[in-house]
Amino acid sequence: MVAPWKKELARWYFAFLIVILFTFMIVALCAVLEDPKKGLASAEAASWVQAIGTVTALFAAYILGERQAQHALRTATAIQDREHDRKKAAFLAICLVARDNADGIGRIFYTQPYDGFRRLAEYQESATNDIVKALRAIPVHDVGSASATTALLNLIQDLSMLTILIEAFDGGIVSMTNSQNAEIIFQDTRNEIGRKVEKISRHYETLKAELGKND
Repeated sequence: MVAPWKKELARWYFAFLIVILFTFMIVALCAVLEDPKKGLASAEAASWVQAIGTVTALFAAYILGERQAQHALRTATAIQDREHDRKKAAFLAICLVARDNADGIGRIFYTQPYDGFRRLAEYQESATNDIVKALRAIPVHDVGSASATTALLNLIQDLSMLTILIEAFDGGIVSMTNSQNAEIIFQDTRNEIGRKVEKISRHYETLKAELGKND
């Protein structure tokens, strides 16, 4: 790919050559017109006029072609930017759903007293798994920065880990006894769920900040 400064230099070089050539032909035509034996009606003058017209037409065609090319490039760039922005908005929407899903899990299993009926009404493991699948379908190379890519991968990992922790939570309920050790393990699982939910929220904020940047 040719560097932009090289293209600009080539354009100025071409324009300079055209100006030199045009000046030379004008001088030559003036010399013919000043000759009493020739004048404007002479074949030599007609040839110079034709040459000047040809160069002028070529230069005008070049300028028009340049403008059309620049317009086409701007249009293509604008279309590409809009598509890129649309993708980023879609990615961020999926990440927001993931964050909200994690917040809901946190309310059920961590921040509020556990209520099995509320869990049945508000939590579905299949929904969390579907969100994880949607996150994994996001092309990592389209996310943008290294920070955004890392945040996305960590978001997927932590949301997947929540389902494993919930299984451990359920196991703790089943095996809950008066044993102090079992109760400690159960509470540790709840605390770990809370930490994962907080981390997912931070991952989302990173993605929101990174995807909101102008490239």
